[in-house]
Amino acid sequence: MTGVEGTQTPAGNNGRAETPQELALRRLNSATRKAKCLQRRSTASFKEGL
Repeated sequence: MTGVEGTQTPAGNNGRAETPQELALRRLNSATRKAKCLQRRSTASFKEGL
């Protein structure tokens, strides 16, 4: 018996099991989001040191 009734694969119920590598890649793509508040960093302290 290859499957047990009522169980789900990591991909859901579509019957296609994902490898851990595929799951990690999908997680990385969904995690890359723009920051809510973009701040410009000051370079004044860097320029003063020159």
